[in-house]
Formats: sequence, structure tokens, C-alpha cells
Amino acid sequence: MSISTRRQPLPPPLSPGLRRLLQVVLVLFGLLAINSIYLVTVTLAETLSGETIQDYFYLTVFLAHLALGLLLLIPALVFGTLHLRRAWRRPNRYAVRAGLGLFTSIVLLFASGILLTRFGFFEVNDPLVRTWSYWVHVLAPLAVAWLFVLHRLA
Repeated sequence: MSISTRRQPLPPPLSPGLRRLLQVVLVLFGLLAINSIYLVTVTLAETLSGETIQDYFYLTVFLAHLALGLLLLIPALVFGTLHLRRAWRRPNRYAVRAGLGLFTSIVLLFASGILLTRFGFFEVNDPLVRTWSYWVHVLAPLAVAWLFVLHRLA
């Protein structure tokens, strides 16, 4: 009698439920990306012109940015955690490393956004922390997009 050394087959990295959750995350992220492009455009226009052009519409878009970010927070973290659990032992280590980098960048993006948000019960007023959080929040989406592409290509 011999002991079988066969490995159990790995489950697919995305179950049907995870695939649906990913669709929700990608739709919310797409809306947030469009929203962010508008906010960046207004900020850049203000910087270049030296004039303040923020109006009621800008403030509405900014509020939508906060709402979309908070709405995306839980589904994105749940998806990332569950997907990581399923994909951790996959043989394509490059995809796993790119996925870990992507998940880390997403966590940094959310953490910096929360640090910048002023809730009634939680507010960070230290200028240095707010400056660092702002630049992490501005640059992290670039890392997220780049690592998402690398993860998908792997």
C-alpha cells in the first residue's frame, strides 16, 4: 500500500460570489475614478490660475467622493481578503506578489482617505500628518492602477 503524494487541486481564485463582489468593487471604483478626475482637474486649474473656482457643484462632487470612498471601503477590503485567502497558494508567485502589492496600496489609499476625512468624532489636525496623508491619497491610485494591470497580466 503506497501513500499518494498527489496534491489536492487548488480552488479557482474567484468563486461566483467573489466574481460578483469584484464587479461591484470595479463599478464603484470606476465611479470614484471619474469623480477623482474632476476633483484633480479643478485643483490643477486653481493651482495654475491662482483663482478659486470651487463652487456648489464642486462641493457636491467632493461629498460624492467621500460617500463613494466610504461605500467602497468594506466591499474592497472584504474582496481583497477573501481573494487573498483563495489565491495565496497559487503557483504563479508573480501574480500573488502583484496582488499583495495591490491590496497594500488599496489599504494605504483607504487609510489616507480616512485620515483626511473630518468626522465629528475623529479628526486629524496635525499639518504634517495631513500633508503626508494627502500625498499618499493622491499617489496611491496611480500605484493601484499600475499594480492592478500587473496583477491581471500575471
